[in-house]
Amino acid sequence: MNVMKKAWEIARKGQKQFGGKVKEYFAQALKIAWTIVKKGMKYVQLTKEEFMNEIRNTGKFEGFLTYKNDFKDTQKIKVVADLEKQEIAVDMGLKSLYSDLSEAINNYKRHNHYAGNGTEVYFWREN
Repeated sequence: MNVMKKAWEIARKGQKQFGGKVKEYFAQALKIAWTIVKKGMKYVQLTKEEFMNEIRNTGKFEGFLTYKNDFKDTQKIKVVADLEKQEIAVDMGLKSLYSDLSEAINNYKRHNHYAGNGTEVYFWREN
């Protein structure tokens, strides 16, 4: 489903129902369209800020890393943080337990054949 097409469709319905201009409804229509699309997705991508905020707020994160901007060739990751002690444990599968998040991500980049030095890492979690 195309998010923008859905947003314009919703905005036009609002304009027909309540009057005014379509662009007056577009911002809210876009939010509604994203909600509809995300509910249909099994995994959602997080920004680095959302990823870090989830760890700060809940003390944990369970999801996936990818080196491409799509949900393919994933690496499962589980982060548990003790915020009081300022300790972190990063589990990336068998024999890969880290106490430093940046070390874990750098190791993931090094061992991935497709990832180069400038490669971005993307975070995903279940919707």
